[in-house]
Amino acid sequence: MSSKPPAIRVEDSLQFSRWYHEHLLWRIKWISVLLLLSYPYFYFVDFYQMDESAPARYRTVMIATHLLCAAVSALFLLMHRQLKFHWTGTQERGVFAVIQVYTALYLLSASVSSWNSQLLNGNVDAYIIIVLGISVLVPIHPKRFALFVAVNHILFLFLLYSTDQDRAVLLSKQINTTATAAIAIFIVWIFYQYMTREFVNQRRLKESEQKLRKLFAVNPFPLVLSRLSDGKILLINLKASQFFDLFSKRFESVDAAILFPDESSREEIIEELKRSGSVKNRVCQLNVSPTSGKWVMINYEAFEYEGEACVLTGITDITELKKIEYELEKHATTDPLTDVPNRGHGMAMLEKKIAGTGPGDALTVCFADINDLKLVNDRYGHAVGDEMIVEASRMLSSRLGPNDFLFRYGGDEFILVFGRTKEETLAVWERLACDLEELNDDEDRPYSLSISYGLFAYRPGEAISVKDMIERADHEMYKHKRQHKKR
Repeated sequence: MSSKPPAIRVEDSLQFSRWYHEHLLWRIKWISVLLLLSYPYFYFVDFYQMDESAPARYRTVMIATHLLCAAVSALFLLMHRQLKFHWTGTQERGVFAVIQVYTALYLLSASVSSWNSQLLNGNVDAYIIIVLGISVLVPIHPKRFALFVAVNHILFLFLLYSTDQDRAVLLSKQINTTATAAIAIFIVWIFYQYMTREFVNQRRLKESEQKLRKLFAVNPFPLVLSRLSDGKILLINLKASQFFDLFSKRFESVDAAILFPDESSREEIIEELKRSGSVKNRVCQLNVSPTSGKWVMINYEAFEYEGEACVLTGITDITELKKIEYELEKHATTDPLTDVPNRGHGMAMLEKKIAGTGPGDALTVCFADINDLKLVNDRYGHAVGDEMIVEASRMLSSRLGPNDFLFRYGGDEFILVFGRTKEETLAVWERLACDLEELNDDEDRPYSLSISYGLFAYRPGEAISVKDMIERADHEMYKHKRQHKKR
């Protein structure tokens, strides 16, 4: 750590001076209170316990010192409230003067008390205790403190030499007290550095918080800062308020649960934050209100704010992108006429279905072909032919179960995949045949809808390709179609 205190900007020097002096005023106040509480005991010793054997001058000086220090402490307490709460230019100079005078008087009391002790026991304990105590409790600016200590120490050495003592004893006392003065100056210097750093750190922290609030205000994306321990929202920008529709309530009353898809995801994300410090680009759906949800990409960042562990959450609304993605996916995988899976997607679905089939599972592939579609196109036009295809797709879909699906294979061809046995699938087609008969009887249309089909029952583990399965079902379909044409 560098011994040089961090620089204080010129514009902050006055603020630092006020902050530091107010801190010293607080210290001096409690020093004065404690001294006033202890002086009754000192007076009891001065007037009642000290016997007549003590020199008269010793008692007189000690009583005068105690009375003077008590008066200084009492006067300070009377002035304290006015000194603390009125920072005018004149008042500030007064505060500065009071602190300096207070320090100087107590340093002087150290010299006088220790000089006075030479008349009784010859020790310098009072000087050491008071000087070190002042350095710890009232650490004024180091240069000024060094000046006060130097002047006071010269005075003390003069008083010490004025006493009639052995030269070796005087030399020992001189060395001890001089070392004490040097140590006191060093203590004040260290403390002043610490207080300077504390002020600079607080200033930087305050500036960082102000910058953070500005970034929150101007950021074009929703931003939320919440406390990690209890989920309380501490900061939220305008975009986030709009996104979560929080204008009707105070954000302080809203829990940070709104920032997570669900409670289990919240626990998972918080654990990841504690472990790695961030969760990047998580795509999920958030319930932004009781009736609506939005697709979002969220970044979570562990963040310390005002000394507390917090979570900074940045949100990007990707609902429109998801809609476009859905439309693109639908366009790539869905037949635009019938709105069922197209050939490419359907073949992939069939491959996946076969891969997931195990021993004991049933799987039947059905090749369905609309009868007489070309005739309808030629006679009534392609618009009616398209209507016929859509109607056939609707009828086929109506009999599918939860484990079944179909896709359009070609112009008039559909593939149906049943998670059933061949016998169960034949029963489905019997019901479909009845449905088609009812449709043809009830509907007023220029054509009669009928569908030929062929089945292939897949045995799990059978070495056969999807293409061959469809060809076998197609072959069976043509047998059924020939029967239809004979009618």
